[in-house]
Amino acid sequence: MKNIFIIIQFIAAIGLYGSSLWAMVEFILYLVKDKAFNWLSVYGFIISFIIVLVFGLIINVKAQKTSINKRFDEQIQDLKNRRKNKI
Repeated sequence: MKNIFIIIQFIAAIGLYGSSLWAMVEFILYLVKDKAFNWLSVYGFIISFIIVLVFGLIINVKAQKTSINKRFDEQIQDLKNRRKNKI
């Protein structure tokens, strides 16, 4: 499941860079030529940014939860070992 999140985040990051370049080109064309500004590039940038942010947070929360569970299991095992040594 983590791999899917990483793949989605990678694709969204590529989309983020692509849409930002697209927005810059559209803005330059808007300034140079007598052409209306295309807001679709800005919407694409915002959507890609949100996707990267959300999936990045999901990956970090899952990693932190796994770390906490691993530490808790180690503490339980340590307590079991101490109990065995006392008996």
